[in-house]
Amino acid sequence: MVALVASLTMNVVQARRATDLREEITALDEQVGQLEQELADAREAGEDDADDDGGAGGLLDGLLGGEGGESLDDLLGGLGGGDLGDLEGLLEGLLGGEGGGGLEDLLGGLGGAGQMELAQCAAGGPEPGSLTVPDAAAEEQIEVIAAQVEELRELTYETDVPTTFLDNDAFEQEVFERFEEDLAPEDADAEGRILAALGVIEPGTDVRELFLDLISGQAAGFYDTEEKEIFVKAVDPDAPLDTVTQITLAHELEHALADQNLTFPDLDADIDADAALANLAVIEGDAVLAQQQWMLGALSFDEQIGLAQDPLITASQDQLAEFPHYMQSELLFPYQDGLGFICSAFNQGGWQAVNATYDDAPSTSAEILYPDRLGEAPADTPELGAPGGDWEEARTDTIGAAQLRWLFEAPGDDTAAALEEPAAAAAAWAGGELRLWASDDDSALGVSLAQRDGEPDLCASVTDWYAAAFPQAADADAQGDERLAVDGDAQSAVVSCGEDGVRLGIGPDLDVARAVAG
Repeated sequence: MVALVASLTMNVVQARRATDLREEITALDEQVGQLEQELADAREAGEDDADDDGGAGGLLDGLLGGEGGESLDDLLGGLGGGDLGDLEGLLEGLLGGEGGGGLEDLLGGLGGAGQMELAQCAAGGPEPGSLTVPDAAAEEQIEVIAAQVEELRELTYETDVPTTFLDNDAFEQEVFERFEEDLAPEDADAEGRILAALGVIEPGTDVRELFLDLISGQAAGFYDTEEKEIFVKAVDPDAPLDTVTQITLAHELEHALADQNLTFPDLDADIDADAALANLAVIEGDAVLAQQQWMLGALSFDEQIGLAQDPLITASQDQLAEFPHYMQSELLFPYQDGLGFICSAFNQGGWQAVNATYDDAPSTSAEILYPDRLGEAPADTPELGAPGGDWEEARTDTIGAAQLRWLFEAPGDDTAAALEEPAAAAAAWAGGELRLWASDDDSALGVSLAQRDGEPDLCASVTDWYAAAFPQAADADAQGDERLAVDGDAQSAVVSCGEDGVRLGIGPDLDVARAVAG
């Protein structure tokens, strides 16, 4: 499943920010109106006392440009509507060049990088307005976009990249077939048991169907790493491509270019889940940066803002919002936080530094979230136990800082119940392991976490998270080093803490929970 490139996802992230920006613009427009009224009132009040050399009226005339000058409303006129007036010019200045696209605002808050760092990163591409895609058939447009991506990415295609256009039904079938290969029924069952035990989904949820709905709804195209081919959802390949499809192709063509020139980090099922997530973030963050730089060169600021109203993006955004917060975050992470990681590298050494991240890819999501931890190996975690009896081990895997953050952000899939500072709490992660056990329909889950020095108390965070995720569970008598012991109708749990870290045990009863927690 990680091999699928759901390129609409990054457009959804940008559309969200574009919507926020338009709301901010509307609010600014209102503030400008209020300010001009206050200035007009002040001018009127000062006219009686003003002398021929100026006074309050003359001063305010100067601030507003004088007679026939450009008022603040003229300067920022039309902010709430489609015409941005001279605001585009002001935002161009924020990027330090003529004709910029305001991407500091569009990209603000994404990934681990700061707002200015992301703006600097995105502005490191072609000159705004320098890229033109002809109003021609799709095939000709693809050739032009491929050449543009090749130049901005500073790599050369070794071979042409086949591109297949599919209608909606055929595209959905392609996605389904690859999904079937990537998520076997036994893996889906294990994933469903883990997510249910952690309060992400309800027990018994069909995880295969849930994941398929999520992935298919976010994909407008993908690059197949085995067939070395791009698949794009487009009804008429002889017609010009719409803006969203052009953006999709810029993203996927970069994947193909990187695949031909660099060694993709490992995404095989053999590696642990957190490492696969980190590796995917390198690949996707690279493609998102190239996509953003291409957009800055090819699209006007109005067109970028207009993505928020594109029907395909709007439908994708609405569909994404229906899924559990954890699953939304898992899908967004490679694009959003991957971009922050890649931008940190780009700003230090350009595309050569980005290329180097492929050679020495991070092995944990913590390295993506906190680039200063790059190369920091996970610490040993406390030993977990086993429930014994007829229980069978179903999965052993890692749980990373990113997964911990998603849980802290929405205990029991309720963002209103989030820990006070979930990102800071997750930064206390130094290593993590989980073990799943199954006995018919019953599940038992053990989670072991290492505490990072100098960070918030991870034991307290895990305790607070579980209590918020399962508020109906009744308190039970804690034993030994247990910070939490609860007995619920569906499952029971204990949280044990020591100098070596945190152990969480979840099971159908307290005896099993204590056994798996060790």
